[in-house]
Amino acid sequence: MKSALRKEYKLRRSAVENKAQKDFLIAKKLLDFPQFKSACDILCYSSFGSEIDTARIIGESLALGKRLFLPKCLGENGRMRFFRIASPDDLMEGAYGIAEPDIHKCSAAAGFENALCIVPALSFDRSGFRLGYGGGYYDRFLAENDVISVGLCYNELISNALPHESFDKSVDFVITETEIIAP
Repeated sequence: MKSALRKEYKLRRSAVENKAQKDFLIAKKLLDFPQFKSACDILCYSSFGSEIDTARIIGESLALGKRLFLPKCLGENGRMRFFRIASPDDLMEGAYGIAEPDIHKCSAAAGFENALCIVPALSFDRSGFRLGYGGGYYDRFLAENDVISVGLCYNELISNALPHESFDKSVDFVITETEIIAP
C-alpha cells in the first residue's frame, strides 16, 4: 500500500504549480517559527528533485550563526549520521545525486543542543505521520534523538491520515505554505 502511495505522491509533488512561490512561503514560515529562532542546532536536508527547496533555509541558518547539520546515510543498517557544515562548499554529490556533507571536511555530530530537525517526506498527515521514501532513516533517528521535528509539505499534499506502523515516528509540527499543523 505504501509503495503505491509513494508513486502517487511523487507524481502529485512533481505537478505542484507555483512551486518557487510555495517554497519561499514555506521557508519564510519556518524561518519565522519560534522553535527555529530559539534552536541552537538546525538539522536540515539538502533538497533534491521536486522536494521543497531547502537552499534558503540552509543559507539563512548559516547566516544566523546556527550550528547546521546535514545527513549522510552510511549504509550501516539504515543508519544516518549528521555532519556539521560551515558552508555549502562543504557539500559534495552523494548517492542518487543528492548533496551531502563531505566527511573529510565536516565533523560528525556528537550530540545536539536545543535542536530542530527538518524532516523530508512525500506527504504528512494531520497527526504528523509521514510518507517517506521507505528507508526508515528518519524514523530510526527520531526514535533515538531528543529533537524537535518539523516536516515541510505542500498544502495540497497533506493527507487526513496515512498508513503507519508501530515503529513510524510522527513529527512535532508540519509547515505548509498556508499553515502550521501541531498534531
